[in-house]
Amino acid sequence: LSGTGNYKLVRRDQQKVYNKVQYYDWVGTETGNKQGPGSLEEIMEKWENITLGGFINYDRIFKEKHSVSAMLGMTAEQETSKKVGAKRNQGPMYPGSDLTDLDVWVSGDNNGAYGGQSSWGFVSYLGRVNYVYDDKYSIELLGRRDGSSKLSKEQRWKNFYSVSGFWRISSEEFMKDFTWLSDLKVRYNYGKTGSVTGIDNYERYALIKTGGTIFGVNPTSHTSLWIDGIRSDQRTWETINSHDVGVDFAFLNNRLRGSFDYFIKRNNGMFINVEYPSILGAGAPKTNNGKFEAKGWEIALNWNDKIGQVTYNLGASLSDAWSKVLELENNENVPNPGKNSNRLIGKPRDALYVYQTDGIFQTQEEVDAYYEMYYWNASHTGPKPNNIIPAPQEASAETLRPGARKVVDLNGDGSITTADLYYAGDMAPRLTFGIKAGLEWKGIDVAAFFQGVGKQTILRSGYLAAPWTTNYVLQNSTFMGKMWTPENPDAEYTIASRNQNFNKWNYNEKDVQVQNNRYIRLKSLVIGYTIPKKWTAKAGISNLRVYFSGDDLWEWTKVKDGYDPEYGENSNNTFPFSRLLTFGVDVTF
Repeated sequence: LSGTGNYKLVRRDQQKVYNKVQYYDWVGTETGNKQGPGSLEEIMEKWENITLGGFINYDRIFKEKHSVSAMLGMTAEQETSKKVGAKRNQGPMYPGSDLTDLDVWVSGDNNGAYGGQSSWGFVSYLGRVNYVYDDKYSIELLGRRDGSSKLSKEQRWKNFYSVSGFWRISSEEFMKDFTWLSDLKVRYNYGKTGSVTGIDNYERYALIKTGGTIFGVNPTSHTSLWIDGIRSDQRTWETINSHDVGVDFAFLNNRLRGSFDYFIKRNNGMFINVEYPSILGAGAPKTNNGKFEAKGWEIALNWNDKIGQVTYNLGASLSDAWSKVLELENNENVPNPGKNSNRLIGKPRDALYVYQTDGIFQTQEEVDAYYEMYYWNASHTGPKPNNIIPAPQEASAETLRPGARKVVDLNGDGSITTADLYYAGDMAPRLTFGIKAGLEWKGIDVAAFFQGVGKQTILRSGYLAAPWTTNYVLQNSTFMGKMWTPENPDAEYTIASRNQNFNKWNYNEKDVQVQNNRYIRLKSLVIGYTIPKKWTAKAGISNLRVYFSGDDLWEWTKVKDGYDPEYGENSNNTFPFSRLLTFGVDVTF
């Protein structure tokens, strides 16, 4: 018998205080500052998590070759959260007192109080039976019944299972003559698991929201209530069926070890948003009507050896995985510019579509001919249907001009529309790898770890993706000297402009912003030296080691403008990249 239990409490208390105004004159010196006339907002939040488990275990060996083990168990997890907040709004009761509490601030028109709480629970009943014969053959059966409070009573419980086994070929009699082979084992696993990730705690319930409206013979203000959307209690478990076949091997007295795995996973009942015609008049409920498949492989090799007094190890791993959306309800299968997540049947889950470009306009004649061919309709009274080219206006900074980007009419219909988008690749990382190395010699130890990605299609976007795509932030210094001018016609970037719409035409969802995010980075380097015990024993120290540790010390990347390749997809909310150097001492008495 065994049991586990864990209780976790997290609290967060906030106090927001505003109220400054200040200003002052030339003589008083202090100028600036605003906010005011006041505010104050105290927030208290807490999260409680309880996890419990109970297990009955059985483990016996019969006649030295038959190993049988079994387990029955139950686990349960519950998490609750609560939030309480209050406001004041009109400033301190005693200005200049530095007292910040609800009782000593003046009430205002928005003298609010708010709060909320939620909880969820998850229960599992588990069972496992394992049989191993002479460490040569093995089969294991695992079953579980899971229940989640996020689902309705009719959908709450679901059964899952897995079957696995192995055959150690190297233990067979016909393999005894292969003395260079230390181990050879093939294995297989099939499993059906479930997930409720992506379902909100109370998603099946519609919210009643309040507001205000004016109606009546003599119009007056009334409180209004409405339901925020259509809900359904039919959402159930997303199920994942997975197959994994693998080989473990070892050679030369286990100095060289490795493994290879190939897997196929199929998600049934993916949680997706279904798009309905706007005539529905409300937000539609989410459904379990998506299917996707992922396939992949992984290979790992490790070498451990000793030469004289030097012990060393080398290791490497390489993996790849690719996905395909198989089924989506009410899907027109029409791509949007940029990233298309779980939208397009037959494409990866993160399919990228962009516009093809053909260089930069060099003269006004080229611009005029482009407008004539692709913008104006036959009667020259307006633009062609669904056209995305900026309108030609003499006094507009958004109008195309020499130095702007040319977008290609890819489908040849005589206009530039979203029908000209083309598939640029899968935005998921591919061919991910890791390399590790280490050695020890006379108290000196060195360990290094590299990681990287061999292939990943990314679309650069965000504040610093290209010159002036966001005109209120500092620009990347690598853009300098690379923007179009009449004297620099073969420039990498278009003409400088602070008009964001003009720059969106030049860069947003264009092929010039698609890059291969291939990189390798030294993630970790540790160098240490353990002082000989004959020098430290007299001081009562059993072990004394000094070391240097460095994180993210070096990288090579295809992206050369300072962008962090490890982050993958671009965002405006990332922390600045940093390298970490640590010097330390480990002492054991």
